Amino acid sequence: MQHPKLSRRAGLLLVPALLALGACAVFAPRADAGSEGLTAFAYQPRLGAPGAYIRLGWSRPRAVPSSYILGYVIWRTDISSPLQVVGGIDTDAQHSFTDSEATRNATAWDGTPGSDDAGSRTVFQNIPGIVPGRLYSYQVSAAYRNGLQDRDNDGVPDDAEYMSPLSLRTNWVTAISPPRIATVNGQAPGGATLVDLASFDVQWEQTPGADTYEIWVGRNPSFTGTKLRIKPPKTLPVDLGGEPTVSININANRGGFRTARTLYVAVGARNSKDRVKPRPFGAIYSAPVAIQVETRPPDNP
Repeated sequence: MQHPKLSRRAGLLLVPALLALGACAVFAPRADAGSEGLTAFAYQPRLGAPGAYIRLGWSRPRAVPSSYILGYVIWRTDISSPLQVVGGIDTDAQHSFTDSEATRNATAWDGTPGSDDAGSRTVFQNIPGIVPGRLYSYQVSAAYRNGLQDRDNDGVPDDAEYMSPLSLRTNWVTAISPPRIATVNGQAPGGATLVDLASFDVQWEQTPGADTYEIWVGRNPSFTGTKLRIKPPKTLPVDLGGEPTVSININANRGGFRTARTLYVAVGARNSKDRVKPRPFGAIYSAPVAIQVETRPPDNP
């Protein structure tokens, strides 16, 4: 799916009337966020974990004390759907939310963003999950107890529960599910697959939304320590008419790999137009597969 251009106007904040020492429920930018004030990225809870995830992070609204926060409401849109509530957080101790493919119910404050009424905690039912290959953007609003604001201009801080305006919108993020290694040297992957370390083929199934892949070769399935990183040329995403499978020939005949009897291979995927790379691995990785290395005769003296 093509990335749309960000609309700056869609994210403008409405600032309520304040006392001279009043509080304004404007979300502060995170250190790792751009000018939109929040950050979102494709996410994988562990290497090889199935499914598509997007994680969102934000900071507490400026000048609203933590003890005044009642909860946060997470809103999501894609390029063809209006904003909808997809989650709720009932504490200021958590400033992150992980979206997934799962259909769910969520409890969140139901007040209109930017209003004098935070509403009440309501169960939002049958919220659809994200779909691999689609683009998503997020906004957050905060329900909070008033402490300093005087919206009715009577000279006394109002005793009320407010809903902040929506935050600025996040960057667009592509929902990416892991690719799947289809064959190694033309065989279905398995621990008995025998390869020549200097030349073996890995074929994988493209995953929707991805145009950039990276292959890891390592000595353990966690890929800790030294690993070989291979970056094939960009591809046309399968959901835009690209080939269902892609392959590459690998030469891993180097360094400590020469003495290994078993190696592991994984393929990671991402969309190169996403502003923030998937975290924590830089791509969304397939389950690793084991390969057995052929015993090579010693070199002639």
